[in-house]
Amino acid sequence: MMDSIAQYRQQLVQLSSTVAEVSEEPSTMFSLLTSVFEEFDREFPTACANKLFASVVNSLSSLELEYGQSAIFSSVVSPTFPKYFRNMYGSSEAYVYFLLPHEVSSMSRLKRLLQAAPELLDNTDEINDLFSFYKESVVGLERETFVYQKARVDGSSAYQTSQMLSGEILRRERLIQSILQSDPVLAHLASMYIRGQIACYLSSERLRPSELA
Repeated sequence: MMDSIAQYRQQLVQLSSTVAEVSEEPSTMFSLLTSVFEEFDREFPTACANKLFASVVNSLSSLELEYGQSAIFSSVVSPTFPKYFRNMYGSSEAYVYFLLPHEVSSMSRLKRLLQAAPELLDNTDEINDLFSFYKESVVGLERETFVYQKARVDGSSAYQTSQMLSGEILRRERLIQSILQSDPVLAHLASMYIRGQIACYLSSERLRPSELA
């Protein structure tokens, strides 16, 4: 198996650009995705482009489950199910690898990013879950969000889970900066990314943050 992988390594490395060329009569959605994948290949090194490609495909393939809200999950699930389900339909991995376009990328910097990637992924999801909770589950009636699923698994309340998310966001940002401290450029990019995400949510009319002021 490993010999086969080595033999076709270059084709595997160029997977996203290869997939973008396979359809002779693509659908509208496929055409749109093709243009996105081609943009990934232009703007990002191959390793990042492939991670972006995989993250987008993974997120799109799970949309049916995310929006199939007529069937509620049972209360007896794996303790790690809320996080698994959240990761399955989220696109946090794509957002993280947007940090390394060609202009600032190198293999050593990519490896540093990989060391912080688990925290960056979780931080991205937690910021989204916290800042979208009011619109989705206070004003709205969504009960299959991460906050409610995590509360059911832990035997706690949605309020307690929201408090936990607030603490985790702060803790993870400190840890991310600690992991990346040897690369000031990457540490700065990560910090600006986190602050930019929070600023985006605070200014979003869709999430209605002004109603909480």
